[in-house]
Amino acid sequence: MAFDLAYSERETPDLQKYRITRFILHPDQWSAYPNRIKLAWEVVKFNSENANLLPSYKKGVYSFILQPGIADHPLLAYPLYIGMTKEQSFRARYRQYLHEPRHPKPRPLIKEMLTKWSEHLYFVYAPIEDENIIKDVEDDLLMALIPPRNSKFPAEIQPLVTAALG
Repeated sequence: MAFDLAYSERETPDLQKYRITRFILHPDQWSAYPNRIKLAWEVVKFNSENANLLPSYKKGVYSFILQPGIADHPLLAYPLYIGMTKEQSFRARYRQYLHEPRHPKPRPLIKEMLTKWSEHLYFVYAPIEDENIIKDVEDDLLMALIPPRNSKFPAEIQPLVTAALG
């Protein structure tokens, strides 16, 4: 099949706009994940209508997952961001993200994630009863996944991630 470059440039969006240069997919990091507790993940499509679906009293870890929804593929998803909430509930944190793009000083990587892929984002969260280990679980996930929209990582890998991603 021939590829018509002129047609492609006219008919497709600017592909560069959606390029992510910050992905590190490292199987050794995945294997090293300590799995210190069993996480019961809940999935919510990220939009303002779903804010009340999140618990207003639970805390733990969460992620933003990009799911293109192509061909009903059941496992096609990309983890973009990992976070935690210890001082507030999942619902309160979710609502903050809803307002991030309009914040006077938004975090650039987060704003980009929330605006470019808004129709395909999912907020996936796992409650953790023991607040003393929430940060440890977040660090474990950050070290295993090295999500492209996080800018801060545990001290053990921050220099390596900075060197790799610039």
